Amino acid sequence: VQSKWQSMMEIRIQTELHVINAFGFESSQHGMVAYRQTMAHRMQQGATGETTALQSLDKQIWSELIRRSFNISPTGDLTLPQARQVIFMVASKLQQSDFLKTLKTAIDLLGSDASDVQKHTRMQESILGVWLEVLPSFGFEGEKGYVVFQAGLVDHSADPEIATIMQAALMTLGVHTGLSR
Repeated sequence: VQSKWQSMMEIRIQTELHVINAFGFESSQHGMVAYRQTMAHRMQQGATGETTALQSLDKQIWSELIRRSFNISPTGDLTLPQARQVIFMVASKLQQSDFLKTLKTAIDLLGSDASDVQKHTRMQESILGVWLEVLPSFGFEGEKGYVVFQAGLVDHSADPEIATIMQAALMTLGVHTGLSR
């Protein structure tokens, strides 16, 4: 599921880079950040007709990507409090010493000649295991539940609390494993 999600995200990002250029943003990571900051600012200003239309279009795009990539039609909305609660639980587990030791061992077992891509892949696999452990407690069962949750989480990607919590957890993983994200 992780490799499919990654492939889907690569398609999404390449498409966004192409599209944002038409709106005056640079087709680069810097341009993408500027675009997302502009959109987050617009969303915070309140729901205008244009903002509502953009949100609706974004949901349609995500639904189509997920339907085509996973043959899943996301149903229901993930509330912000629910998203925060799940993210807090996942981030907490990612920062527990047992998980960090297990992750470090798993990466070390790859050997000293392992590439950063191989190490990141192993880390992503380990992170997915945590997601699959936590999500059933919130009604998201198995890999399908993971995909449905991630699809719903997109609606809250601009939430500063969610971003801060996940960034802190990923920084901890990066420091502990020697990998930067």
